[in-house]
Amino acid sequence: MKNVFTLSLFALLTVSLSFAQGFEPPTGSTYNADSTEITLPSAYLESNYSESIIFDVPAAFTIEGLDIPFEFAQITSVSTPSGMFYDCSAENCYFEPNTSGEVNMSGIPTETGLYELALNALVSLNLESLGVNQVITFSIPYISGQSPILDFALSAFGVESNLINDVIPDFFINVEPAENNPNLNINSKNLENFDRFVLSPNPAAEMASFSFYNNDAKYVSLEIYDLLGNLIYADQFPGSIQTEQTLNVNTSPFNNGVYLYKMSTSNASHSGRLVVNK
Repeated sequence: MKNVFTLSLFALLTVSLSFAQGFEPPTGSTYNADSTEITLPSAYLESNYSESIIFDVPAAFTIEGLDIPFEFAQITSVSTPSGMFYDCSAENCYFEPNTSGEVNMSGIPTETGLYELALNALVSLNLESLGVNQVITFSIPYISGQSPILDFALSAFGVESNLINDVIPDFFINVEPAENNPNLNINSKNLENFDRFVLSPNPAAEMASFSFYNNDAKYVSLEIYDLLGNLIYADQFPGSIQTEQTLNVNTSPFNNGVYLYKMSTSNASHSGRLVVNK
């Protein structure tokens, strides 16, 4: 599968000594034997994903011992897994030399699979150090012949222009099924005290309705937590043994993602997942 969600620009911007210097992939990323491939932490269906790569943009791009000063580098597009998107700490994803920044990948993926993270970018270099008094701008990935001036300048030093792409490591992200998410190993119990329980809609956008019949409760409480364990919603209301009860929760202030809810009485409880996707 060649679905691309690349952060290869980070390697391009930090290749002065080695690709691993100058930027920090998210904690939990894995590397192959020669560190030419990086797999970011897994994403899971129905769960919000948010990871950032922090990086330092150097003054020069270095290839085969040649230091070529940057003028700027700009990410123009990133292909992401379905349901996910990217944003940059810099306006318009425009980065100048000797600056720091980050790119955040977030969203709720909708399809499983291993995705190679392809990126389109513009890079501008000052070729004066190569004996050419000119600033050129070209696209990444680079195709030989795209900039005859760059091809000629590099060839004068015995460097093939396609090596520009060779120094970029490959990034991947694995989208796994929801049941593989280690953060969602909760113990769900449906007891008789909560009969015909329905949570709808789920995923929710602006409103989630908790409906059920309860045959023995003076009160019912509802608590909603994020995946870090923070209580973000709590309510308690009188129980009823005669009719169906419905509690409507305004989810518009919630961030997109997965939440854990617990509905309980003095002698029973029911737990589950609420997904918010606006």
